[in-house]
Amino acid sequence: MLMMKIFFAVLSVLLCGSVLATEPQKYYEIENYYYEEPGLMDKTSAPLFFGGGVRSYVIDKKASSSFFYNMRIGYGQTDYSGTGTTTGDPTYRFQGEGGLIVQYGTMKVFGGLGYRLLYDDWGGKISSTGGYSYDRQSRYWYMPLGVMVADDKASSWKFQYNYFLQGEQTSYLTDVPGYLNDIVNTQETGSGFEIEYQHDESWAIFLRAWNANDSDVQLIRTTSGNSYGYEPKNETIEMGLTVFFR
Repeated sequence: MLMMKIFFAVLSVLLCGSVLATEPQKYYEIENYYYEEPGLMDKTSAPLFFGGGVRSYVIDKKASSSFFYNMRIGYGQTDYSGTGTTTGDPTYRFQGEGGLIVQYGTMKVFGGLGYRLLYDDWGGKISSTGGYSYDRQSRYWYMPLGVMVADDKASSWKFQYNYFLQGEQTSYLTDVPGYLNDIVNTQETGSGFEIEYQHDESWAIFLRAWNANDSDVQLIRTTSGNSYGYEPKNETIEMGLTVFFR
């Protein structure tokens, strides 16, 4: 809890400073989303995720450095395939990051703090094989570290590595009859990356990926006895189109 309070306090200062200092770039996004727990299950966007955001990587001409920020939200429906199938599961996502960006010739280097929240509103369904579903919440804390390289025209590339600080997965098992508690699992290791090609001031394409390793183990209480549960290793791929507007 203390880590979360410190994180949000620092991020708030960075983002507030950024908003005051630079002109924001607003955008819409459309993407294909794919989540997998290898050998166990996957969830795929059906058909696409939609979202929008605001960001700034601008450095004042009179300065060699500034603050950057990037905040976006998204929504879509997913289809589940594992021990049975479900369709049309609502999924919500928020991601925000901010920090310091420095100019080196035609290249910008940046680093800071980031937070990603995904809520899978999956509970209350029964799969094709009779299994009950439950809501899931995923939270990642990370450090975005990257470079932006511009060419002679209006286009540019962004390469970003997301240094994984911690993941937290909440499984709302009480959505399932007979389960007496929800569990919160911690994932200590993982990583992420982003690649973006911005053609000009009107559009860009992107690829984003995450992987998180097996979590710790938590007690599950049911009306028929106790057991233990963990969050398996998982991977996420997001690929799509960004459209900028004023």
